[in-house]
Amino acid sequence: MIKISFTGDIMSSAEQDNAIKEARSYDEVFSPVKHVFNESSYVVANLETTISGQEFGYTHEPASFNTPEDILPAIKGIGVNLVTNANNHILDRGVEGMLKTIDSLNRYNIEHTGCYKTKDESDKIFIKSFCGLRVAFLSFTYGTNSEFNGHTLPSDETFLIDLLKRQPELGHVGFQTRHNFTIKVENRFQGKALRLLKKAEKLYYRFKPYTGGQDIDTVSETEISNPENQPYLQRLKDKVETARSKSDIVVLCLHCGGQYNNEVGIYTHYIYKYLRNLNIDLIVGNHPHCILSCGFWGHRLYTYSLGNFSFTPGGMWYVETVLAEYSVILHAYFDNITKKIIRYTYSIIKNIVDENGMSRVYDTFYLVENEKDIVRKKQLISEILEATRRFSGKRSKKVRKEYLLKAF
Repeated sequence: MIKISFTGDIMSSAEQDNAIKEARSYDEVFSPVKHVFNESSYVVANLETTISGQEFGYTHEPASFNTPEDILPAIKGIGVNLVTNANNHILDRGVEGMLKTIDSLNRYNIEHTGCYKTKDESDKIFIKSFCGLRVAFLSFTYGTNSEFNGHTLPSDETFLIDLLKRQPELGHVGFQTRHNFTIKVENRFQGKALRLLKKAEKLYYRFKPYTGGQDIDTVSETEISNPENQPYLQRLKDKVETARSKSDIVVLCLHCGGQYNNEVGIYTHYIYKYLRNLNIDLIVGNHPHCILSCGFWGHRLYTYSLGNFSFTPGGMWYVETVLAEYSVILHAYFDNITKKIIRYTYSIIKNIVDENGMSRVYDTFYLVENEKDIVRKKQLISEILEATRRFSGKRSKKVRKEYLLKAF
């Protein structure tokens, strides 16, 4: 039997990087969950930061990332084998920063997919063989924050990143807010305007709790009918068909959706409807930065968001009401004889900031077992079981190391 595990987003804020500088290491961040992967044959994670080197400037803004390469041996040390890096932060340091990230991953022998250095590399399907079982991994993103950072791929090099749609230019913003209207800002001050909006929203909701998130969808529904996006969807379809012809199982790691929300937006529903007609066995969704629901099309599993695998709770981009500090590790079990997925399970993990400001990733079963304070223990259990409900649609009756999602 083959067990492949999938994590949510790996992020490292400026606060996190600064805390780690104090004679510490990224190993301390991830080591508390190393045992969760002891039985995994392969581990896949979404690396939501560039690893571009000090010359590009390490993370110093809330949402523009470049992390020291010391993070790579730390994630490799807990068992991460493959990272998907087609996400909205891969161009935070421009195309050159993306290429440097690929070089960094290669130096540490961490496999990757979703971004490429050449056309030949982009045309190849990443396929891994496990005792005769061939699994294809694809990675696609809705965008690269080009409307905020101004970094776009040249028109003849869009193959460098697996994209679902066109890249908007700097100053052309369209996203769906929790109030279900679209904000557009089309001038050179749009980045500042958006940051001020986020700050205003956070101040407002400090005094008025809400159950929604900041953005229902990062992409405006107007993009659904934009003919410029069709070549990107055709590329996705072509890559899925090629992957299917060369493998037994096709996995799509998808970066799409709103942020810090309790619902799925119109554009994201459109993308999943499109994907349903493609021959994909498993869709692993990320980007919303909180746990969202999953579902099945027959034996095929789709997830909207596993949440934040590594993340610093707090700051202007954090929303308490969606349990953003919790995330899912999804486990898929394969029978290498029948070459089919026979069971899905999942684990719940939590990010906790210590007294020195460093966020660590913990197995929640371990946290409950070791919590001595009765009040805190009850609160912890309540949050963990709510996280299981958010993901599976059913609230577990007890905290477990691994929860059964479905067996075939």
